[in-house]
Amino acid sequence: MFKTILWRQLWIWLAEAEHELGLKQVTPEAIEQMKEQRDNIDWPKIREEERRLKHDVMAHNHAFGADVQLIFALAAIGAAVKKICTDIRVLQAMGELLEPFEKDQIGSSAMPYKKNPMKSERCCSLARKLIHSPQEALNILSDQGLERTLDDSANRRMLIPDSVLTTEAMLSTLQNIFEGLTVQTENVARIVREELPFLGLEKAMMWLTEEGVDRQKAHAVIRETALEAKKKQATQVVHMEDILKDPFFDSVRDRVMALVDEPIRFTGRCESQTMRFINEELRPAIGNHYDSGATCMQLDV
Repeated sequence: MFKTILWRQLWIWLAEAEHELGLKQVTPEAIEQMKEQRDNIDWPKIREEERRLKHDVMAHNHAFGADVQLIFALAAIGAAVKKICTDIRVLQAMGELLEPFEKDQIGSSAMPYKKNPMKSERCCSLARKLIHSPQEALNILSDQGLERTLDDSANRRMLIPDSVLTTEAMLSTLQNIFEGLTVQTENVARIVREELPFLGLEKAMMWLTEEGVDRQKAHAVIRETALEAKKKQATQVVHMEDILKDPFFDSVRDRVMALVDEPIRFTGRCESQTMRFINEELRPAIGNHYDSGATCMQLDV
């Protein structure tokens, strides 16, 4: 009560000062009305406004628990970005993806020909800081004590803005990566061709089991066949026909050969599920925020 009256008195003094300065929006009548109503407090109305704008219970101390939830959310974003960029780094090492490489960008000071995924590496580095920030936030919250001391103020002033700015820098870099990401389709096709015989053997084991072959026996034969083929693959091209030449595969050979002739069949429902997610989940979620005419994210690397 006394705090509310004090706030009202401060507003009265402010209004009187503005009137003395000649500001026309403050009239003597308005100031007089403010003085008359200073102690007339409509508590139900105040509680209604506090519920609408703030927490159910208010105090003069900062409720750091709300800030912890913010830090948790930013850390979760960081973890998601780190997973994405780690995948990009691995796939770039395999030659399947290539993140955008700027005109004057240097991939390596020692090896000029290299195109290190430095943007993905930067995102992972920034994400790591965000992932570790909840521990710091929880320490701040748990050390508040009674009415809270000020030993957390400097830490809080660093943690919150640093986390927000780090997230912005990370997402800006990720946007730049997405806008310029290249799929090395020829390398992907080559890798798929190399792995097709072994993908086919997985199906062969399933079909052999359906034909009545003991699963353990099928697994043992296919395991031995696959390991031998992997050893040969280091020095020569391995063909599906050679892998399936054993009479053990007679009952499923034609089905396996037909399958490896259409590699897309190994993906199952991936394409339809992805398109459903994009059309029914992603686009409705970002529709109000996505601007197809916006300029691309530019980075100074």
